[in-house]
Amino acid sequence: MKLKTTIIAIYLLICEIFAKTVIGNATTTLQNMNRHNMKLNIFFFISIPTFLASCNGQNTSRVTDKISTVTIGDTVSELSNSILIIFQAANRKYWFGSDKDGLYCVDRKTIIHFSTKDSLLDNRTRTIQEDKQENIYVSSLGGINKFDGHTLTTLTAIKNNPSDSA
Repeated sequence: MKLKTTIIAIYLLICEIFAKTVIGNATTTLQNMNRHNMKLNIFFFISIPTFLASCNGQNTSRVTDKISTVTIGDTVSELSNSILIIFQAANRKYWFGSDKDGLYCVDRKTIIHFSTKDSLLDNRTRTIQEDKQENIYVSSLGGINKFDGHTLTTLTAIKNNPSDSA
């Protein structure tokens, strides 16, 4: 009887050791999987924004090939507090139209201010557009200006003669 009890005790001890080993290994395996998943999540969390940011600036040949020198406008340190319109041009410059202070062009580190003294028709900007040649068109209450990267020119309306349309 004593032998039978001893064998059962050894059997239970082996089962207990086996169960601890299997459960312990399963727990360790589960913890390792959780750690591995956490590492993958961190990797993707860091790599996806990095990937998106790195792809953002790859097509810069058009920007770097065209270096324009602006001979009009004043370099200023801040924008007006009456900005109504914001426009991003194809060359990645930002244009800001003001309700009373004219037009601003922001190119990385410089802010250039255009006003009526630079032949802008009116300081109250209403719309900013761009054509395929990257000319900027600014409409104001005084009319439409075209900026070609160097000069501001005034566009004049052509009167329609009803007899010409026939």
